[in-house]
Amino acid sequence: MSNHDQGKPLFDRTQLRRQRRRAAGQFCDHDYIHSALSHMAHDRLEELDQDFANCLIHSRVPMTLPFKYTYAVHTAPDRYNHPPDVIFEEEVVPFSDNSFDLVVSLGLLQWVDDLPGLLQQIRQCLRPGGLFLGIMINDLPQIRRCLLEAESGNRDQIPMRLSPMLDVRDGGRLLQQAGFSAQVSDLDRIGASYPNPRKALSDIRGMGEGCALRDRHALGRDVLNDLERLLMEYHGDNDGRLQLDWQILTLTGWLK
Repeated sequence: MSNHDQGKPLFDRTQLRRQRRRAAGQFCDHDYIHSALSHMAHDRLEELDQDFANCLIHSRVPMTLPFKYTYAVHTAPDRYNHPPDVIFEEEVVPFSDNSFDLVVSLGLLQWVDDLPGLLQQIRQCLRPGGLFLGIMINDLPQIRRCLLEAESGNRDQIPMRLSPMLDVRDGGRLLQQAGFSAQVSDLDRIGASYPNPRKALSDIRGMGEGCALRDRHALGRDVLNDLERLLMEYHGDNDGRLQLDWQILTLTGWLK
């Protein structure tokens, strides 16, 4: 699946960089999802009980692994406590063919316009027998549903505010089309509790995960008020806290 619409990118890369720069200074205060993705990747790799000689970790947070790896990010290294070895954005993999035995991408694939093309680049930089592990934020289903309802009550036409989801079956198909074998695409969820909707939205912005669609529209006060009301009405618990699920999609593929 490509997110291009007749060659027009879906995401605004300048806006995405701006959001990440703004979030960098307070990232650790709001981020728990990217750290959770790192732990998920660690657990999956630990289950394999396999050593990888040359590895690439493309992530917004570092990982702890029992083998040496190249840590890559996409923003200036002085914004992070753990300086990266390489800096590059999601769309282009700047490595030659047969460079790595393992490539891990954490919390970045949801911002890729041309996901089929990126998966092909990753396959090319893997060595035979290499593994690709990609874990991405796929959806915030409660926010998506409540936002659609809030928009429908305040507008004649509902603008797109959230990135498209990737169906789990499409994930496996994309891996196969890119040339991976033993493809696995599966969904997980990370539950999160918030004192109120404002805190949930603040954390999303604080992670740099706000809307970066090229065709984006400001969220009006009336829609925001309805969104907060609906979230608490449908997903508030008996203690007055908001309960949300972060839907996580994991793609795994081996290169023969």
